[in-house]
Amino acid sequence: TAPILTLNRLDNFKDDSAGIPLPGVSIQIHDPDHNGVGEIWAKGPNVMLGYYKNPATTKEVFENDWFKTGDLGKMDADGFLHISGRKKNVIISKSGENVYPEELEDLLNRSPFVLECLVYGERDKKLGEIIAVQVVVDAEAFIEMSETKKIEITPELINKIIADEIAKVNGQTAQFKQIRKFYVRDREFEKTTTQKVKRFLVHHD
Repeated sequence: TAPILTLNRLDNFKDDSAGIPLPGVSIQIHDPDHNGVGEIWAKGPNVMLGYYKNPATTKEVFENDWFKTGDLGKMDADGFLHISGRKKNVIISKSGENVYPEELEDLLNRSPFVLECLVYGERDKKLGEIIAVQVVVDAEAFIEMSETKKIEITPELINKIIADEIAKVNGQTAQFKQIRKFYVRDREFEKTTTQKVKRFLVHHD
C-alpha cells in the first residue's frame, strides 16, 4: 500500500520516532484525541492508487485522495511521526481512555524472561474492562537462572518473576494503562507468514 512514508535521517533523527515524511509525501493526523493521537493518513507518489478490481474496499481506505493507514500516531513539534499502534487493536479503558497494546508489549518484551507477549482487553465481572496479557516465557533465561543460582524452576517461581516484570511495566505507565491480569502460555503465538501474531485468535485459544 505504501512502501515507506517516513524515515529518520542520519543527521536528523529521533530514536523513538518513525522519522519525518519523505519528499513528496504528506502526512496528516486525522481526528486526534486530547493527546494528539489520531489515525495516520498519507498522500504521495508511493501510495497505492487502490485495490485491484475492488472499488468497494478502495473507497473504504481513501478519502479525498488521503490513504487511511489504519495506524494511530501523532506528529511532534519537530515534524517527527510517532506511531502508537493499530487502530483496530486499541483498548478502551473503563475510564474511556485509549490504551495502545503495542506500547505495553514493547515495554514487557524488554524483559529477559519474556520471549513474546500480547496485550488485550478482558471483561472482568467486578472491575469491568481490564488490561490483560498473555506471556510466552524465555525458557533459556530460566534454564540459565536455574544453573547459575542452583535453584529449581517451578510454575510458582515463573509466575512470581513474570508478575514482578509486569509490576515494573506498570510502574512506568499511567494507572488506566496498567496490566491487571496475566497468563503464562505453554506455546508461542500463532503467526502470519510475515511473523505477526494473529491477535484475533489469542484470547479465544
